Amino acid sequence: MRIVVFGRAGGSGKTTVSVVAAWSLRNVVLVDADLSNPAATALLSPMAPPGPDHVTFPALVRRALGYRARGRRLAYVREGLWYVPSAHDPEAYDLARTYWETVQEALARFLDRLYTANNLNAVVDTGDRMVARLVAPASDVGIGVVDPRELAGAHMDGVVAELARLGPPTVVVVLNKADKRTAKLYGHLADAVVPFEKRLVDQPRSARELVDRFPRAAARLLVERLYARLGARKVWLDPRLDGRVEELARRLGAKPQRIVEDMGRHGLNLVDMAGVAEAAERAGAKYEEALAAYLQVRHMPDPVTEALQLLARARRRRWP
Repeated sequence: MRIVVFGRAGGSGKTTVSVVAAWSLRNVVLVDADLSNPAATALLSPMAPPGPDHVTFPALVRRALGYRARGRRLAYVREGLWYVPSAHDPEAYDLARTYWETVQEALARFLDRLYTANNLNAVVDTGDRMVARLVAPASDVGIGVVDPRELAGAHMDGVVAELARLGPPTVVVVLNKADKRTAKLYGHLADAVVPFEKRLVDQPRSARELVDRFPRAAARLLVERLYARLGARKVWLDPRLDGRVEELARRLGAKPQRIVEDMGRHGLNLVDMAGVAEAAERAGAKYEEALAAYLQVRHMPDPVTEALQLLARARRRRWP
């Protein structure tokens, strides 16, 4: 699994989400691809100081263009977690921007080698849009981080659409640093909502301290959505991968291909579709109605119960 973390603006919390995602997964290499403000390196270096024999992201850029660069080993943080440090390097940034296609191909080969030869997942923390576009084609899924400040004068669905254009085809949207009002207004359009907490704003001294401060429910939901999106893509590639698709189609009164298309379009997995089927059966609703209700509340702890309440309210409004 190759994950790219990106956003529309600086300060949205990309590094925080990158570190938490890498810490929550197994056998992961966190690649700090920020050549302007390598915050992930600052968080991980107290636990694993980079040495001269460690590969760095600026070295990867230079090596792609034929320059000699030191370092071949990955910096070891803890069991199942390594990282590729970065540094403030305007020269490497200019090289990447000038020789775009060459650097892009080299980074794709590097990520593929991590995954195929070493069976390692990769989480890439990008610094800006240029680096996000550089890494996105080689990624399986993207995490788009949205800061509520970006929503001033903009609609959330427009922000999500722009994130989709910046990153890979499959995007998990994280609404970061959201107060109660923002979460209520826009939470249904995001895959995971990270509540605003002062302890997250205060600069942590290490990655361990950051992970301990991060809300566990939000971290668990983020990982679940990552696997859900990848699972939906897998089913899309092979509709007969699991016989449960046909079973769900019978329960919902829809064609299997329609089920698969909706899973890919909305980033749902088989567990989500089972919840839609349960809500439709218990409420006596049509598939389209149950799906629309479920999509509004899928980020909540018990989406089936919440969807049933939405369907009941809709029915009361229809039949006073």
